[in-house]
Amino acid sequence: MQGDNIISSLLNACLLENGGVINGEDYVKMHDVIRDMALWIIREFEATENNFFVKVGAQLFEEPDVKAWESAKRMSVMENKIAVLKETPNCPNLQTLFLSRNKLKAISDWY
Repeated sequence: MQGDNIISSLLNACLLENGGVINGEDYVKMHDVIRDMALWIIREFEATENNFFVKVGAQLFEEPDVKAWESAKRMSVMENKIAVLKETPNCPNLQTLFLSRNKLKAISDWY
């Protein structure tokens, strides 16, 4: 219940928005301005932009160039049209990878 209360508080403060219902589940989303501000804060805190690679809803049909994100700690390519992840990146720092809401059919063994 504590999580529900936190989400409700963030919705009431307009820090989150109603994301609709998908498969009978209620979703929330972060307003673009709030997301951009959060990314800016994270970048300042981490002191390097290479720690985060975010391409949410960027209409990607294939995975981004591996060189662009191989030094990232956190990566999100959610809500794109990526069907296959075939590259085998060297990402020793990668701790978080968000791939949800893509059209994935195949993922290489590395992932």
